[in-house]
Amino acid sequence: MTAIGTSDRAVPGTTAIARDFNHRLAWQARRAIFHHPEDDPLDGMALPQPREREIHADGLDEFLAAQRSRRLE
Repeated sequence: MTAIGTSDRAVPGTTAIARDFNHRLAWQARRAIFHHPEDDPLDGMALPQPREREIHADGLDEFLAAQRSRRLE
């Protein structure tokens, strides 16, 4: 990444850069990754399970239920 206000630059592509990019992309995906059927960009990569939600907060359902009941009082 370059500093704000500076120009982007071109660098020669390498296998290491491609693998790093594919790994970062895979770990940021939520449900699916699409690629050309003749490519195998995820070869050897352990992938996370699909995510149905972004965050989890223990006790959130109880907290929301208590808030709803307060509004009804």
